[in-house]
Amino acid sequence: MNAAACTLDPAELHEQLARYRAIGRLAATVEHEPGRVVVRFADDPPSDVIECTLEVERGCCPFFDIDYDHATQRLAISVDHPRRRPSLDSIAHALMESRATAPLPETEPDVTSCCLPTALETCCQPRDKLECCRQPPSGGPTVAAPSRCGCDA
Repeated sequence: MNAAACTLDPAELHEQLARYRAIGRLAATVEHEPGRVVVRFADDPPSDVIECTLEVERGCCPFFDIDYDHATQRLAISVDHPRRRPSLDSIAHALMESRATAPLPETEPDVTSCCLPTALETCCQPRDKLECCRQPPSGGPTVAAPSRCGCDA
């Protein structure tokens, strides 16, 4: 989420992204395109996690269009304004990050992701791009789109 747009403090933001990671682990698919994320569930997901996440999201980022249909087990979050897309990209990253890794331990280590808004300046330093954004500092091949954490090429 974009620090300028989101009203959560750093601790609340960390908790919200952890909830999105939990949702990502429950998802059958996560689709991300500019301005939109769609999550589909194969099984009936725990509604308390989803409802809490969406309640917080609606309160802190009212610019998102959020649609959760329990009957079809589909969650869609979208945003129209291009300047708000980095916030949505952070959500998509949290959702997909948990799908690409082993399940997180019961308690996550107190590590701030370099892709969080409070750390984007550090993330976008050349020495950190490869590790954080999966983009080499200069001259090397790009591994993943730098926009996943808001870094400019």
